[in-house]
Amino acid sequence: MILLGLFLVLGLAGYFEYIRIRRYGGGPKELAAFAAMMVVAVGYALAVALNWPVPNPARLIQQVLGPIGERIMPRSW
Repeated sequence: MILLGLFLVLGLAGYFEYIRIRRYGGGPKELAAFAAMMVVAVGYALAVALNWPVPNPARLIQQVLGPIGERIMPRSW
């Protein structure tokens, strides 16, 4: 039942965002970026709903985006 609710909410959010992107002139790049983030969100939400061991989202984002941020603005302490 939880999975049904999860897919209903994510499906409605995805549909709403798709309509918004099309209505206000978002291009294929914006649609592709949204689709990629939605796939990540669905995967993470599914893992949490099924009680699979998942990493802390803040730490995961730091591990993925940290090296990119260091190249853009290196720490000099």
